[in-house]
Amino acid sequence: MTQSSNIVRLILLTAASIFLALALTWLFHAYFSEILPLAAAEMPAPSWRVQGAYLLTALIYISIAIAFMSLLGLIALIGRRYMPAPPQD
Repeated sequence: MTQSSNIVRLILLTAASIFLALALTWLFHAYFSEILPLAAAEMPAPSWRVQGAYLLTALIYISIAIAFMSLLGLIALIGRRYMPAPPQD
């Protein structure tokens, strides 16, 4: 596996993760916008809407984390590619 194919894969992973985060955020705001965060002392009424909003929020954070980590890997690969080679003795 060459370094350029790794870069292409990381670019695709980053783009897909960002797209997924944006799509999930739109879905959350479109269908669960009236669900507000609760205080710590309040017990939420068990509802599929609250559970769905919680699941969507978790998926949004996970996809943002994947996008951020793949972006860091992409920066490291590109930086390593353009670093000067160590001198050969």
